[in-house]
Amino acid sequence: MESGPVTSLAISADYTTIAGGHSKGDIFTWELARHTKPFLHIPHIPLTQNEERKIDGHVEGASVLHLGFLGTRHTALVSADDKGMAFSHLASRSMVGRVVKTTRILGRYPFDVATNSRPRKPSAVLGFGSLPLGNAVQATDSMGIVAMLTPYLLVIVSTTPIAQTQHKLTRPKEVANEVALSGCLAWFPATKPKLDAVAPVKSNNTQQSGTIKSRLAYCWSNVLSILEVSIDESAESTDPNKPPTLHFRTVRRWKCDEAIVAIQWLNRQVGVYQSSNH
Repeated sequence: MESGPVTSLAISADYTTIAGGHSKGDIFTWELARHTKPFLHIPHIPLTQNEERKIDGHVEGASVLHLGFLGTRHTALVSADDKGMAFSHLASRSMVGRVVKTTRILGRYPFDVATNSRPRKPSAVLGFGSLPLGNAVQATDSMGIVAMLTPYLLVIVSTTPIAQTQHKLTRPKEVANEVALSGCLAWFPATKPKLDAVAPVKSNNTQQSGTIKSRLAYCWSNVLSILEVSIDESAESTDPNKPPTLHFRTVRRWKCDEAIVAIQWLNRQVGVYQSSNH
């Protein structure tokens, strides 16, 4: 089977499984202990089936540029391609083997007809990342949260039990027009500091349990923002299967002189970034 070069990689939370996205739109996962054949194959949609497709997926020739596992599962992934589309992939066992349910969570198929006379703006996924698990158990652990940064929007989606948009933000006006548009993002998961065992933590970004809330750092060109995610613990639901209510709050915003092309957390208080000229 020829799927083209590998264009993205992801490693599972327990470091036992590797996923690879390919230039033709295919995704394979491999168990390191049994590497003679793929553990899972998520095929692309052939161009001949575009108009009558019955399933979602990357179209043939769309390079998978972003890839990630959800939580601790080896059979739950999210991905995005160079056509500006993103998908969640949830695999389950059946009588004939493993069946993958793919759901579109961002973008439009390139062959879809526009519903009005206005031409569609070309889009791309500049930044992409799933919320990793921290050392504190959270209601979001089973929701499959993923953040996606396009040239126009930051979109945060939960993928399980169903795909649902949790939050949207438009690009801030402070983004410099004279620099090339770039985008990147990085999650820091909810954590429970060791200090909690000695004394209670009192901070604006802690929840009632003393847990440090999840944070998302994201950049459009020269503007870096930090978004804090909290769970509404007061909202009660009679349906145990209903996901919790999430709140999002921008806690910091900083403007750099140059475009930021990469960002990463070192710990819950310190992050590092790389500008376009350094």
